[in-house]
Amino acid sequence: MYISGFKDIFEKVEDYSKKIESLIFERIAYMNSVMEQISPFNVGDKYVNIKTGERAKVIEVYRMSSVGGRGTYFDDSIFDIHARFDNGDNTSRYGIEERNPYVKLSDYENKTDLYYKKLEDLTRYK
Repeated sequence: MYISGFKDIFEKVEDYSKKIESLIFERIAYMNSVMEQISPFNVGDKYVNIKTGERAKVIEVYRMSSVGGRGTYFDDSIFDIHARFDNGDNTSRYGIEERNPYVKLSDYENKTDLYYKKLEDLTRYK
């Protein structure tokens, strides 16, 4: 319901809102289309949980929204990329990257610097 005499103003604001929403959805589509180019995870990659020794394979790569949770949000403007594994676990449940116990299988087997950094992070951020 419009306040008498202000219908044109409210309609103009509504038009701007629709334009903004359209641009936001365009940005979301673009970010989703380039996510794999900047993702540290790839479907099929093998990882090891260095706390448990369990091996897992990436079955899905996804972005978290800036308001938390998966999906489409108007402020979805960050590349917070995570992986879901075939063991039912996912990286987003650990909060910050330093608490994520997963390291690539090749880094685990070769005891690379990334593996040792992950060990240090896990002892520092319990």
